[in-house]
Amino acid sequence: MHALKLSRRPRISLLTLLLLVTIFAMAFALWQANSELMPMREEVQALRDETGQLTISDVEQIHAIQIATDYPLAWKWRVYIPAGRRFRLAHQTHQISKEGLPEANGLNISGPKEFVVTVKLDKQPDGRWRSGVSCDGVTTYQAFPEDANRWLTEGQAGSQFKQVHRTVSVEKPGEPFVLLRQRVFYNRGQIPPANEPARTDGLLVWLSEEMSNANKGEKHRTKP
Repeated sequence: MHALKLSRRPRISLLTLLLLVTIFAMAFALWQANSELMPMREEVQALRDETGQLTISDVEQIHAIQIATDYPLAWKWRVYIPAGRRFRLAHQTHQISKEGLPEANGLNISGPKEFVVTVKLDKQPDGRWRSGVSCDGVTTYQAFPEDANRWLTEGQAGSQFKQVHRTVSVEKPGEPFVLLRQRVFYNRGQIPPANEPARTDGLLVWLSEEMSNANKGEKHRTKP
């Protein structure tokens, strides 16, 4: 006589079942809440961008965003620079190249710091044009060379224009942080011209990092 083999089905207690149902319900509720909050987060971020508020995603990198101005020849940005780093805020109104940065004087700023940069071009009573860069209540001015303000007095045929816009821009390691680079052209026709000049009139605003002696030495030692 053969013994009957009875298969044993797994049994789940009522307590275990209730626990599983509770976990599933909580997971679903969290997913639903996150789905509802996502559009709200995007809307809040859009409002912050619209009002020129910085959202810092990495405290070790430069962040900047454009702020609206009412004057057509003025630009404004909110900028954050990280701790332990020092920068020079500089600008130039002529001999502007497509890439790279010139040597120039400017305002020295140390991090960590969040501040507003304002750049404005205006015509003086004597008819001369000047540019001014303001930060933390300090303004530096540059007079336009006589042959570099033609685009302000007579107009221009077109320009190349790159700047930090009204969404947060974050520093790219190894690249200079340019707030505004505008190169103007006077000849009608193709913009930029087929024979594009190496340097033009316009406006260049940038942050140049000032290396400490210790950092310079470290950079020199690690250079291959």
